[in-house]
Amino acid sequence: MHWIDLSIVVVYFAAMLFIGFWFHRKNNSTEDYFVGSRKMTK
Repeated sequence: MHWIDLSIVVVYFAAMLFIGFWFHRKNNSTEDYFVGSRKMTK
């Protein structure tokens, strides 16, 4: 694998971890996780 391929994979995994931790902070309970706090935007 070339270095550019490896760097793209590393950046992708880092972005997925960042997004996961970002939304993990917004969930306060299991209800938030499963039903999104029952919020819908208009």
